[in-house]
Amino acid sequence: MDLRGSTAGLGTSSVKIDECAQNVYDSELCEEEALASLLSPSTKLQIVAQKRAILQSLGIFLPTEKDFKNLKLSLVNDSRISVRARGRVQDAMRKQSIIDFRTSFTTNSKEILATAIAIAANDQ
Repeated sequence: MDLRGSTAGLGTSSVKIDECAQNVYDSELCEEEALASLLSPSTKLQIVAQKRAILQSLGIFLPTEKDFKNLKLSLVNDSRISVRARGRVQDAMRKQSIIDFRTSFTTNSKEILATAIAIAANDQ
């Protein structure tokens, strides 16, 4: 499905991959994401990287733990995510008329790099 819109924001992030870091990032997952026992540690880190990039694309550059908990990402398939938001995150999306996000990530031996583009509805 091709959604029309305009770029409203761009965010990038990186998440370090190591044994210690995987527990550090748990506070950035909402309860459903943290409890998803089927998710591998690398998938959880991908979600954290995407959340950071999405929050940045919304102009939330210093997110709180509550901001992370109020942003829920679900993997639809390998290339699509579903985004649900509450609180300040939802307010930022509404204020900017965000209708979609495009995200991508790449992984190397030390970190996961993510990029998010916030797509806003075109003014009619």
